[in-house]
Amino acid sequence: MNIYISGLSYGINNADLTNLFAEFGEVSSAKVIFDRETGRSRGFAFVEMPNDTESQEVIAKAKKVWVDAGNKDRKIKDLKTMDLYLKPEENAVYYVFNEEESGSFPLYE
Repeated sequence: MNIYISGLSYGINNADLTNLFAEFGEVSSAKVIFDRETGRSRGFAFVEMPNDTESQEVIAKAKKVWVDAGNKDRKIKDLKTMDLYLKPEENAVYYVFNEEESGSFPLYE
């Protein structure tokens, strides 16, 4: 599975991203996207994990937070959009659900 990651701090490099996601399983590749002219990170990346089960772990954790944060009538099918912003230096994953609800949860427990 190829996972799009946005909201990265500009100091994150490919090795940092690989190490971060290795906590969840095997990482095939991790590529931070850099600006061609300045060489500075553009704040987003792509992480590829060959095992879909492992790659779904971060996504599942975010979905659980979304359901747990609401009332019992909330269902995963009500989740239309989910943006995740990883900040390993803060040990946090920040999220925005349906472009209106936001929060965070620890990256490592």
